[in-house]
Amino acid sequence: MANIFLSHSTIDGELANYICESFESRGLSCWIAPRNIRPGEDWASSITNAISEADVFFILYSKHSIKSSQCAKEIGIADRKKKYIIPYKIDDTEPEGAFDYYLTGCQWFIIDPSTGEYKMDELCDAIKGVILQKYDEVQQLAEAVPVQNNVSDVRPEVELAQTVEPRIKTDMLVSQSAPKVVIKETVSEKKNERAEKAVQRRTTSAKTQKTTRKRTKAQKERRNLLIGGICVLALICIVGVIGITAVIRSVTGNETVSSESGGLFNNSNKTTPAKYFEYKEVDGYIIVMSYTGTDGNVVIPSEIDGKKVMALGGKIFFCNEYVTSVELPETIVEIPTYAFYKCTNLEKVVIPEGVKFIGMHAFEECTSLTAVQIPDSVVTIGDFAFCKCTRLSNVEMAGNVQSIGMYSFSNCEALSTIALPDTLVSVGDMAFAYCTSMKEITIPVGIESISANAFSGCQDITVYYDDASYTNDISAIVEQLSEE
Repeated sequence: MANIFLSHSTIDGELANYICESFESRGLSCWIAPRNIRPGEDWASSITNAISEADVFFILYSKHSIKSSQCAKEIGIADRKKKYIIPYKIDDTEPEGAFDYYLTGCQWFIIDPSTGEYKMDELCDAIKGVILQKYDEVQQLAEAVPVQNNVSDVRPEVELAQTVEPRIKTDMLVSQSAPKVVIKETVSEKKNERAEKAVQRRTTSAKTQKTTRKRTKAQKERRNLLIGGICVLALICIVGVIGITAVIRSVTGNETVSSESGGLFNNSNKTTPAKYFEYKEVDGYIIVMSYTGTDGNVVIPSEIDGKKVMALGGKIFFCNEYVTSVELPETIVEIPTYAFYKCTNLEKVVIPEGVKFIGMHAFEECTSLTAVQIPDSVVTIGDFAFCKCTRLSNVEMAGNVQSIGMYSFSNCEALSTIALPDTLVSVGDMAFAYCTSMKEITIPVGIESISANAFSGCQDITVYYDDASYTNDISAIVEQLSEE
């Protein structure tokens, strides 16, 4: 049973108690103040302990909670204790200050603005499904294993002890068998020997020294000539090998640039070494948590230490200022939430066949990203996925996408056209809002729902649907779909 800590402003107390009761009526355990603070118990200690024991930190976010110093303290404690934070937005108040800092990267739940319904069944199902199953079974297990840059470097304690102990004993023997007096005497003898040799060299005749210098000079000249010849020969061989390789590749079609990557990488088969990633082993699989390198071109390996890379951690490239191109492994099925958030220098990304879900905010504010190819396997594009990608001008969307989330392509100012697949079922609120370069788009006839604000802010856009066209207003389409 999930243990939820519910943070809220006292002004929102009535709604908070309703949500708390809704959680508990659906099988979830909820801690809420002041109800769960026992008489005479220290208020601060009680709250701190409750947050520490909670599986989920749920904050009722509003214009009142953002002004509450108590809520700010509670979310700060939750962040320090690495709790899973879920903000529930009940009004139009945007995050700012400490809340903007702590809530960046969190998956938001928002009250339905059209109906005002809280949709508690969906919210609780999400908590049970996403949090309990995905977080408790995978994340908690992953957290039990320390993050390490190279798993293969870690050896059992027994083996390590066996390795260290003989070293200690050897060092002790050396120190015992080499008294300081003996060492000093040996050094003195060597100094005397070197002095004698120096005297001998100084007594050598000038004629002998001159002959020796001439001989040495001639030897050096012959050696340099030989080395030069070898280098020239080696260079000729290298050029020949390169030429032959190029011919073979041109005949066989085995080009250096990968055809699968769309020519984005010149070394697509050269993966980034595992030492530049933080990763965890879970049940024999690898979860890559973050990228620690500074190289702009990144190719995530499909295997690390002989184990399959199963998933990517949320925020793997979060606000990374180095990365310019990324090739993802074919072994993953999801690009997680905030994976590339604010990677402002990211120009190219290769999404492999097999990825089914592009998470919320995955590429938000990737302002250098110009093109993206969404493979056949993708069925869902999450909320804010490509929001504010201001240079994104080319989106190739394959034929299996079913859902485009709200604000997913909003403020993509350079996006002039996009082909929506026939499999598309729903388009969320403000999905293509303020795509000012887009002048026309065709909605597939099989669509079931589309927000009336899907193209809000687009200038003189013509929408084609079912042999009809609509300019700057698709309310007729929305009404038609609602009747169906």
